[in-house]
Amino acid sequence: MLIICAKIRITGNYEYLCHNFRWFMNMYRQRLLCGCIVMLLSVTVVAQDQQVQLEHLRSEMYRLYGTDSLQRFMDTTNKLKKVAQAVGDEKTFYRAWANQALFVFRKKDRKEGQAILEQVRSYADERDSKFGLYISISVNTTFLSLLNMNDELEKEYQKCIDYVHQYFPEESAATDYLGLARLYYNNDQFGKVMDVAKKTLKEPNLNDTHQQIALAYICLAYSEMPEKEIDLKTFNQYYQEFKEFREKTGRDTGMNDIVDFNYYQLNHQPLKALEAAKHMAIPLNRLLYVAEAYERLDSFKQAYYTMTAFRKLTDSLNSAESKKQATEHALQLNIERAENEAKDLRIENQMLELEQKNEEILAIAIIGLIVVGFLIHFFYRRQKHLREIQTAYNKLEDAYGKLEATTKAKERIDSELRIAHNIQEGMVPRTFPAFPDRNDIDLYASMTPAKEVGGDLYDFFLLPRSLRDGDERLCFCIGDVSGKGVPASLFMSVVVNLFRIVAKEGKTPAQIATKVNEAVATDNENGMFATMFIGEIDLRTGVMEYCNCGHNPPVVGGQFLEMPEANAPIGLWPGLEFIGHTVEGMKGKMLLLYTDGVTEAENMDQKQTGDDWLIDILKGHPMDNARETVDDILREVATHVGDAEPSDDITLLCLQI
Repeated sequence: MLIICAKIRITGNYEYLCHNFRWFMNMYRQRLLCGCIVMLLSVTVVAQDQQVQLEHLRSEMYRLYGTDSLQRFMDTTNKLKKVAQAVGDEKTFYRAWANQALFVFRKKDRKEGQAILEQVRSYADERDSKFGLYISISVNTTFLSLLNMNDELEKEYQKCIDYVHQYFPEESAATDYLGLARLYYNNDQFGKVMDVAKKTLKEPNLNDTHQQIALAYICLAYSEMPEKEIDLKTFNQYYQEFKEFREKTGRDTGMNDIVDFNYYQLNHQPLKALEAAKHMAIPLNRLLYVAEAYERLDSFKQAYYTMTAFRKLTDSLNSAESKKQATEHALQLNIERAENEAKDLRIENQMLELEQKNEEILAIAIIGLIVVGFLIHFFYRRQKHLREIQTAYNKLEDAYGKLEATTKAKERIDSELRIAHNIQEGMVPRTFPAFPDRNDIDLYASMTPAKEVGGDLYDFFLLPRSLRDGDERLCFCIGDVSGKGVPASLFMSVVVNLFRIVAKEGKTPAQIATKVNEAVATDNENGMFATMFIGEIDLRTGVMEYCNCGHNPPVVGGQFLEMPEANAPIGLWPGLEFIGHTVEGMKGKMLLLYTDGVTEAENMDQKQTGDDWLIDILKGHPMDNARETVDDILREVATHVGDAEPSDDITLLCLQI
């Protein structure tokens, strides 16, 4: 441009100047427009990149929430909070922060989780964030639910609902209504369950999952009414709506099987009700509803067996729950005691200050009297103290003698229990490889009692050709005696010895069960019994004959063996005729037998491993070696249980022909 101006000045051609100036301005506007477009595209790309990052971190947060990876969860949610603030996503920011409080509260330390939630509440309060205050109240309801503080929990849920209706009328309060429904359902307040579930269906922007859960609660509340008062047509309409939403969402709310069970019961379809009960995932629910279904079918014997198993499991869970409640109650008492002591100390200090002022006024007048009184009191206390020391010494000497006697008695009992433990271990095969001179049998077993001695059992041995028709056979069994400790151990020893004697006579598994049951059930005044799985495999053909006496179904080739109708446990009644079954094609397949200590092992949160857990473990490990398979399962059980006390004996037997 400067060159053009110089040329104009020399030539005086101003028309040339105007022409070139217009050309320059046009070129400048084009470049400026291009620059703006580039800047706009850059901002758009950055915003899109942040949004993609936000979605990725949010998905990763919910994935990690179901794990125990505390550090990874905290790192991911901290990144999510920063990105959410950068894009102005207030809800994601507060949800990520609140989820940190929930994760720490549930899986690390309750006080630390509550401290994080208090930070969320203070931060939201300072910025007058209505959503932040709402999410802090909502998470607090979860804390109260985990602490079983139901009286306060109902008020907090109602507070959340009122808050949403006041400040977020376009949002749905369905989550809090459904929390109330769950609270009322657990407290058997079925009228209130019906009320809040119907209110849930009226909430705006209600998603399919919330509608499905609300309809499930309505169906459950209907089914708890007296049968003569139920409007079956209305109930069936709600059930059909529930079924449509279940098929639409594909979600298992944890209540699906119970709703199906109640539908079949109310519509007089007892066989379908029984099938629905057998598919329930929670062991307590499964046993309770299966027993109810058998009762409707007039199968009182099966109902009795199932209720016995239900009570056994309930006793185990109640014992663990009592320990947990006792610990929490002791903690609460310690807190209250500390507060009372602090209050008493403040009052005592105030009284001391008042007494010191009065003493300063009267000190000169009564100092002589105090000295004389002190001397008299000192000599009196000294003589009394000497007498107390002598008395205490005599009591201590007696207590020491009793303690010594108690210690010796305890050592004697411990020694006897150790001997009993060694005897019990010697009753089952403990040497592996089981058959070192054969390469066609891979077998390994393990038994871990919950106490010094236990009630689990297993055994195996080869039967020669001469005892029964056919080729050489491998005979084996596994069992679980009711109860634990010394009584279960004694019953276990009787059952193992009877099994060996009868099996070596060449009897079939069903005949073995019948004969052992007759022996132990006669005059069984203590009512003890044992579940057992007895099997026998023809080593040439791979055909397995078995008799399942109320025991857990074994795993064959990574899947549970389909059980026909099970026999009763051994020892309940004399005169029973046990029924056996046959499975072909066992060669090359891994067979896993186990007791319920494997699938019902509990961690500190009283969460059990479960049947699906066992199948997942077997799918995740190569099953080409019996010992490695058993060791892998025991290792996974120990990892799940953690610091919790063992709740039951754990026994495994794995073999492959």
